[in-house]
Amino acid sequence: MPQTEPMAVEDPGSRQRIDLVDIPGPDDAAEVSAEGEPSPVEEDEDATELKEMTPPPPFSDHELELVGRVLGGIKVIATLGRGRRTIVYKGIQASHNRVVALRMLNAEAARDPEIVRWFIAGAKNAGELRHEDIIAPLGGGREGGVFFIYTRFMENRTALDAFARAPEGGVPLVRRALEALVHIVRALEYGQSRNILHLGIRPSKVLFDELWRAKLNGLAFDNTLSAPGAKVTHDVQAYLAPEQVTGGGPVTILTDLCALGATFFFLLTGRRPERDRKQRIPSPRDINRAVPDSLCRIVEKMTDADPAARYRSYGQLLHDLRWALRGEAWPHTPK
Repeated sequence: MPQTEPMAVEDPGSRQRIDLVDIPGPDDAAEVSAEGEPSPVEEDEDATELKEMTPPPPFSDHELELVGRVLGGIKVIATLGRGRRTIVYKGIQASHNRVVALRMLNAEAARDPEIVRWFIAGAKNAGELRHEDIIAPLGGGREGGVFFIYTRFMENRTALDAFARAPEGGVPLVRRALEALVHIVRALEYGQSRNILHLGIRPSKVLFDELWRAKLNGLAFDNTLSAPGAKVTHDVQAYLAPEQVTGGGPVTILTDLCALGATFFFLLTGRRPERDRKQRIPSPRDINRAVPDSLCRIVEKMTDADPAARYRSYGQLLHDLRWALRGEAWPHTPK
């Protein structure tokens, strides 16, 4: 069986090294069936009850059947989300008495060696990150033909959930968006110190814990358009910098700054940004009158179609964000 280097993801709580070692090949037919169903893993006795709690499709029957089972010592209790290559479940890790998010390759992706290598490499790289504003794997492995990693569970989910109705939240929610951006910029600044770009920033990559502190997901994975299994949908393209879409220039931190600005636009408005013929996005204030002019100027500078007109560094951006936090009259942020 073809193999790759172990995925050196280490659980900080137990200091246990958990390895991902195998790349599926032709000899793995016994572990992944022709229909894409993973081999059976340990099933919990209350699986039937748990499945009834699971949302309906877009999850397939095979994906729903994992609810109620135990994978890598983690009891799967609910589905959370589905991407192009991965599925995310909510789980309970009894050994550490904690709730986790379990991310695994879907059955189709697990049959593609290139996607498996992408997943393993990203998990290994992300497992080396140590920053309070980044979501990094706590562990991972391969069991019953399923490749998975698990991370801390984020109680308040993604920015897509939290800011979908941003204008109704008024000024308090605008402040929450600003505070969230400060944390994400800090995460990206840390990534820059390790020569890592994100290149896939969008609202679904910004998650919130129980205290509404924002954290960045997906850093250290290959999020480029050429990554195995990548697909550019309209929802994805809306947050890409123009140079990513056209391939008309190098990708740098200025590219991530532009995507972050488009994401900030969503946090302030609850809407996906749409560029006009001159590659400009609307002012957030056109949609949400609670957004102060200072933040509109920041969004405009971050998302300029010309990379040279954007902020030159994360430090410059943080300076303006912190000035806005101090310079505006902010009420108490909602619970």
